[in-house]
Amino acid sequence: MIFSLFKKDRQRDAARSLYINAMEQSRLPVFYTAYAVPDTFDARFDLLTVHVYTLMRALKTSGGQGDKAAQSRDLSQKLFEVMFRNLD
Repeated sequence: MIFSLFKKDRQRDAARSLYINAMEQSRLPVFYTAYAVPDTFDARFDLLTVHVYTLMRALKTSGGQGDKAAQSRDLSQKLFEVMFRNLD
C-alpha cells in the first residue's frame, strides 16, 4: 500500500513534458515580433493557454474509442492539472 505512493506516474511525466514543450513554443520570439503580440504577462498567459488548449483538444479528439480514448482523456486532464499547478 505505501509503495503506491512512490510509484512512477508515466502519464503525469508525459503531461509535464507536453506542458514544458507548450510553454517553450508559446515563448518563441516570432509571436512578439512577426505577429505583434505584446510582451506582457497577460499576452504570455494567453499564448500559453492557447497552446495547452490545442494540445488538450487534440488529446480528447484523437483517442478513438476504448482504453486509448480513456488514456487520452486522462492525459488531457493531467496536462490541465500540471499547467495550473505551475501557475500557482
